[in-house]
Amino acid sequence: MQQFVGNQQTQQHLQRHPTRGPGITTPNTLPDGPLPGAIAPVDTSENVDAEGNRITRAPSGRWHLTALPQNLHFPLASGTKPELLPLNPNAAFEALHVRCQAVQAQQLANAERLRGDMKYWFAKVYYFVTTYELEAIANGVYQYPHMKMQEVILFNETYQVNLAQWEQGAHDRVESNWREAFAAADDENGGTWYLPGSKEIGNALLPSMEAHIRFDLPRAMASAYRTHYAGIPGTAIDDFQADFYRMGPVFDEAQAALLPEMDEYTYGFDPGSWGPVRDTVFPFMFHVGMEREHAWERAEYLATQRRARADDVARGLHNSQTARHPLQTALFDVDGAEIQDYKWMQQPGEQPDPQPPGPRHLPAPSAPTLRRIYFRYDRPRGAENLEEAVRPDQDLRFGMN
Repeated sequence: MQQFVGNQQTQQHLQRHPTRGPGITTPNTLPDGPLPGAIAPVDTSENVDAEGNRITRAPSGRWHLTALPQNLHFPLASGTKPELLPLNPNAAFEALHVRCQAVQAQQLANAERLRGDMKYWFAKVYYFVTTYELEAIANGVYQYPHMKMQEVILFNETYQVNLAQWEQGAHDRVESNWREAFAAADDENGGTWYLPGSKEIGNALLPSMEAHIRFDLPRAMASAYRTHYAGIPGTAIDDFQADFYRMGPVFDEAQAALLPEMDEYTYGFDPGSWGPVRDTVFPFMFHVGMEREHAWERAEYLATQRRARADDVARGLHNSQTARHPLQTALFDVDGAEIQDYKWMQQPGEQPDPQPPGPRHLPAPSAPTLRRIYFRYDRPRGAENLEEAVRPDQDLRFGMN
């Protein structure tokens, strides 16, 4: 009974003397004011990476930036989504750029080593493509330069693995697209007495371009997307499409850089070395722009096939492409041979992003301290009764005469 009466009278006291400040539970006899150490509203974006950029974790488990950094050390094209830049973007850019410079040096070394071999022509134009790609990145052509460099690394990994196996004589371990391409190039070694030099170069170069653009290019793009970007809300592989088409000038510059050497290999009476003839005939042999469009379509398809069986992926991709381009019969050919066993979902060198070592948090507010609340009942007795909380079921045990 005492407990009930005490609680009831305490509640009546609080109703007669309401608090005056928001969040304050002291009666009128004590000054109002904010609680010392009160907790501020929760900041849901308080995680930051090592460079101080705010990050958050998507439901898929992937961490990403929430805003464009203010202190980037590299240029970007307009329209970049911050979610599609990696954590610590400056450090990531530098690390990828160092690796791409090593790729560039390796490709030049390949070309110089292959001089006199008809595989030289693709190796050299490949080096030029990487060189002009890195220039475009340095000039801020792309929205997502990290993705472009990740692709460069994956392209090179595929080429180097297959070239090494071919040169070691392990032809059965070479992927079928490159097995056809390298064999076609080797067939042109030594030249012929009846073919012009431009035709020999074309016979050696075009199968390697088919192997790269029709197969390695879409696989690497899809792999880079799935590995580093898939699962970020509000994004898709289509966000990288603009950068893909911005690469057009890179191929034009690479081709132009190779032409002087091709002219040295041919003779003045070789029609294939004449600019107007070359510009007219080459697109009919291999239309780079159209082939790249097909490559993008394949990358879009592959980007969504994370858990599908390999056979189902190959069959679905083949059906998708033939439905889109019913009049084209060589969509999956290299040097006239249809490639049927390409491993679309097995990208050499694919490495998932390491998990962050734990996000660094902004300083949290200090723990709250609750002000002690004093209550008076009847008249003071010289010492006031102390309670730290008020609950309807609490035994306040006021002393009463």
